[in-house]
Amino acid sequence: MIELTHIKDYEPSTMEDFFGDKMEELTDRERLMEHGHIVTLNGEQQGFVALVPVEEGSIWLRSLYFQSGVRPELVLTLFEVLQQHVEEQGLDKLYVFSHQRTLEPLLETYQYQQIDSSDVPVKDEDRPVQTGNWWCYTSKAV
Repeated sequence: MIELTHIKDYEPSTMEDFFGDKMEELTDRERLMEHGHIVTLNGEQQGFVALVPVEEGSIWLRSLYFQSGVRPELVLTLFEVLQQHVEEQGLDKLYVFSHQRTLEPLLETYQYQQIDSSDVPVKDEDRPVQTGNWWCYTSKAV
């Protein structure tokens, strides 16, 4: 079973243990700590996501990291878990920025809609520098 647990519920060293040598490459660590969640599968840490609020009722999947060697099915299931999280938290929208074309068919499968970047409530200074596309999942409750 996949679970999302807020990083604040772990020991402070958990993030450093998870990222290891890559910790130095991370920018905006404070935001990752504030909005980060550890992804566990059957009690084992498999990944990390940061779900950053961007406006009332909306979050942005700002960061997504997996341990090396993680099974591809976990990525598929994670998007289901994220949608469930949106519904359970009473949120309206989940924004995703995709800079990998291989991710986009998955987003379409899970009912994300590609949107124009001008429709995304993310500040210009926070937007990714890579070229890519914005996607949005809208809660069924909206």
